[in-house]
Amino acid sequence: MNWQHFTMYFFFGIYGCARIIEHGAPFLTGIDRLSGALAFFIEGFLFQNHVHGRSEIDKLIHILIVVICYASASFFLVSFFVKCRRRLYLIDMVTGILVFAQGTWFIHVAEIIYGKHAWPGVLDTEQRSARNKEAHGDMMEDGHHEEGHMGMDSSEHMNMMFAVIFFAWHIVFAIIVNSLIAFGIYKLLKKKEILDLDFINDSVSDPENNNSYAGMNGKSKNVQYESLNMSDKSPLLNGEDDDEEETDIFARA
Repeated sequence: MNWQHFTMYFFFGIYGCARIIEHGAPFLTGIDRLSGALAFFIEGFLFQNHVHGRSEIDKLIHILIVVICYASASFFLVSFFVKCRRRLYLIDMVTGILVFAQGTWFIHVAEIIYGKHAWPGVLDTEQRSARNKEAHGDMMEDGHHEEGHMGMDSSEHMNMMFAVIFFAWHIVFAIIVNSLIAFGIYKLLKKKEILDLDFINDSVSDPENNNSYAGMNGKSKNVQYESLNMSDKSPLLNGEDDDEEETDIFARA
């Protein structure tokens, strides 16, 4: 188990080093996002193979961690290919929410498994086998014991349902906290008049990129309009002053 933890910390260490290296090597821009995706993928993969021989509720709470790890890895990977700063900001917000929710869920899992009021059903294989053999008698020896929640007691099945509900609440809590933090930063920057709203229209790689947000409200910062000079003559005219009405028509055209 210690080797699994070492492997997990090692890949997150690579992610930290990549973030430092990126500041000194501009040509490696985006390597931190790729290494972040790799770190979360490895974490999810390790947890996915960390549940063999465990009780059903123990498997469930670990699989929920796997789900959030793979989701974080996916958003890190997608962010590497996104160029629009506005969309990149939204993806980073979602990534922050997932990482925050993973942290709070880890704390909750520790309380579920190792807390003073640990949930019933979080047992190792030997304890679970002994309990099932006591409950079903000879059926266990014949290999005909029931699978799924029908083989659980009511309290264990109820705890599994509540584990999923609590996980969803952790996601909601993370959304609320991160949204409040983002709003507070927005108000602070706006108050100090250092808020940069150009990221709504800008692109990370090409500031002059013509995206759909640049045309909102009928204006774009990269487009300059010149006033029409009504004194210009049409090239179709000969420059004669005898036909003023025809000259006026072509000049307006």
